[in-house]
Amino acid sequence: MLEACDEMGMLVMDELADCWYIHKTRYDYATHYDTWWREDLRAMVEKDYNHPSVVMYCLGNEVSETAQKRGIALTGRMAETLRAFDRSRPVVCSINIFFNLLSSLGLGVYSDKKAEKASKKKKHRAVGSEFINHVAGLFGGKAMKLGATLYGCDRKCREAYALVDVAGYNYGDLRYLRDIRRYPDRVIVGSETFCKDACSNIRMAQKYPAIIGDFVWTGIDYLGEAGLGAKEYADYAKNFARGFGWISSGCGRLDLTGKPLSEMDWLRVAYGLDTINIGVVPANSYGKPHSQSAWNMTNARRSWAWEGCDGRKTRVEVYADAHRIKLFLNGRLIGDQPGGKHCKTYFYIRYEPGELKACAYKKDGAMLGEATLRSAGERTMLSAEPESACVRADELCYVRYRYVDENNVLKPLARGRITLRVRGGKLLAFGHACPYNEDGYLHDYTDTYYGEALAIIQPREAMIRLSASSPYGDCETAVSVDA
Repeated sequence: MLEACDEMGMLVMDELADCWYIHKTRYDYATHYDTWWREDLRAMVEKDYNHPSVVMYCLGNEVSETAQKRGIALTGRMAETLRAFDRSRPVVCSINIFFNLLSSLGLGVYSDKKAEKASKKKKHRAVGSEFINHVAGLFGGKAMKLGATLYGCDRKCREAYALVDVAGYNYGDLRYLRDIRRYPDRVIVGSETFCKDACSNIRMAQKYPAIIGDFVWTGIDYLGEAGLGAKEYADYAKNFARGFGWISSGCGRLDLTGKPLSEMDWLRVAYGLDTINIGVVPANSYGKPHSQSAWNMTNARRSWAWEGCDGRKTRVEVYADAHRIKLFLNGRLIGDQPGGKHCKTYFYIRYEPGELKACAYKKDGAMLGEATLRSAGERTMLSAEPESACVRADELCYVRYRYVDENNVLKPLARGRITLRVRGGKLLAFGHACPYNEDGYLHDYTDTYYGEALAIIQPREAMIRLSASSPYGDCETAVSVDA
């Protein structure tokens, strides 16, 4: 991963662990921390020292130990140990500011006893950080951020922050301007923040030198913290309780298969990488109940191919830093609004097949940019799209399966099980990106999620051949293997 970051010019905060001596789960690193932290810090530096992508070392993430005398002393010892190994990079500690206060009051702290008691309940009971995550999902992310502004939070973090080079703020961006004045020597990084705050956070970082950057939680979806960031409908999830069937967080700007979502399209505009992008909330589900999340800004998708939804209301999201936005449907002007705050402008319209185009304008009326989405044709077929036509023998082969029309336009509402036969390689995983997945990823079949699935194959011979069958037809593809 670090080699890829070196090549792509990405900046890495190299982090040791997400717990110290206080457990977050029964079998986590806390059991070994006292014995191993020095050796593991040394191993981390020796392993990563020559990677230019690594710009700072992080002692830990959401380590509420930093609210205790023992933990504060440990923060200092660990920081000095890291500096002894490598003085060329700053040391940061990522602290969930509100969690530190809650944990000091005994709230949200995991224990085996609590976990055992909860496991005996017929209904799943969350404990520890899972409980706090559920509360944030219920009341929204702003509750956590407002909690971080309390005076007690500052008191439970400032001693640990004084011992490191960079103060990592998890969901503490409402403190930024106050703390810049209160602690003029403090350097701040948004070590974990909500996606919806990225635009305002990056603008503050551009304006105030004391704020050096922002890490949105999270870049790509991941296994664990099941359902944390999901905004899922009953079409794909049998329940919203995050029990059996929920596997991944659903919290990525890239989904579990690596597909960029509309939140990524918005981030690219907020960070100045794109001028304008469009997202559309699935027209078949708009207005229906869904799972709750504080970490999900939108469940819009880059598509205007909502077959069977003619006349149904949906929300079109235009992402642009513009003075004015105009929306056209099949050449007709159907919306004209001032550019929205934080690069988001919403239009509520009824679905009609054809071409959806958004145009962004500067204050003087000049065109800033335009983006277009088109609906799909009537025909539906299965396509296979290898990430690469040739892979090395020691690499993995990724093949994306999509339901498309004759022009290769994705049809997100086409759904049906795909069965796969692989020759010349071993099928390691086959699945879709939905965070609710009762099947898992270890079968030779999978459902699709908004028209897509992904296969991962380990090469065994000079040619990998894949045969797929589905309700919308079959397809075959081959990938060569370079020894």
